[in-house]
Amino acid sequence: MSDPLTIHIEIGGDAKEALERLADGLKGTELTEGIGLEVVKLSRNRITSRKNTAPDGSKWAPLSPSTLKRKKAKGFGHQGTLMQTNTLWRSIQADNVTEGSVDVGAMSVYAMIHQKGGKAGRGHKATIPARPYIGISLRSRIV
Repeated sequence: MSDPLTIHIEIGGDAKEALERLADGLKGTELTEGIGLEVVKLSRNRITSRKNTAPDGSKWAPLSPSTLKRKKAKGFGHQGTLMQTNTLWRSIQADNVTEGSVDVGAMSVYAMIHQKGGKAGRGHKATIPARPYIGISLRSRIV
């Protein structure tokens, strides 16, 4: 079994000072918990939107013809690239919330291979391209 995928978000520098001023009225971990929930929402939307883009705006590699054929044969039709059973989507969560940080990750056994890419399958013969779905960038809009 592979390790769960976790991306740690830590707020520091000028951003931390600005957020601290903004959060004066918030208590404890409300701000970081809210950021974590927004990153979960952004990550889940990235999977369901069918735009097939990473947090930085780059395009994901398309599904291979053999994957498309296998999905069609199993009756999975035209769900999004990382949508088949909703297991990955449901496993994305925010955890370990403190006043200064929050971890956002996915507990699905195949979360890491989709995020970072690599060899998979029987005998590790298949190469899965990276399709980053968790994360934020300057283009991300956290409301």
